[in-house]
Amino acid sequence: MRVAAKTEPDISEMLQHILESRVHGMEEFIKYITANGSLQEDLTPVEAAETVWAISSAEIYSLLVVDLGWSGEQYEKWLAQTLTKLLLN
Repeated sequence: MRVAAKTEPDISEMLQHILESRVHGMEEFIKYITANGSLQEDLTPVEAAETVWAISSAEIYSLLVVDLGWSGEQYEKWLAQTLTKLLLN
């Protein structure tokens, strides 16, 4: 989709919509977790949502699980630990 978006305006628009929707979903996730704890002092909710968006991307999953052979369980544990360290006090 990313390759096609470079030359096809309709696909580019669709991709942008998908990415923006995913970021908005992460903003809701951040609202949920901050109701139960605080973010790192130097981290805004928008930065936290963008961090979750990037770290939990399909590309990262593919690198670790498909390319490096991690198990789904190993990936989930890594993701939870990484996001906890990056986001929460």
